[in-house]
Amino acid sequence: MEQKKEFEIVRHTTMKHLEIFLVEMTSRSPHGHDDLEIGILLEGSLLLFTEQEQHRLRPGDIYVITRYQVHSFHGTGEKNLILAFQIKTDFYRKINHQLGFLSLQSNIIRSGSLHNTLHRILLDCADVY
Repeated sequence: MEQKKEFEIVRHTTMKHLEIFLVEMTSRSPHGHDDLEIGILLEGSLLLFTEQEQHRLRPGDIYVITRYQVHSFHGTGEKNLILAFQIKTDFYRKINHQLGFLSLQSNIIRSGSLHNTLHRILLDCADVY
């Protein structure tokens, strides 16, 4: 059986510390990276795995993956679309060095005032980008 290899190369080309992109995710094996990743599921559904947790993402859900946090994605059989933000650690550590050690109780933000504010800001940022 041939072993499948995956590579993810994120080049911060438009802005030095930020990459914003749209992606349809069918499957992405467990991986981690130096960037902080924030995503909004715009369409469809998707499974996100973090450590021993599984999350079923629905449209509007926001996920946050911290620096080096191992995570993977698996499609549910329907098309999906993610608006993803990858932010270089050097950037947010300049704001506050302790952010480089960020840890979250939950990776998913589904509702509430934080969700609504973050959702609006992320869409506005993507529009400007």
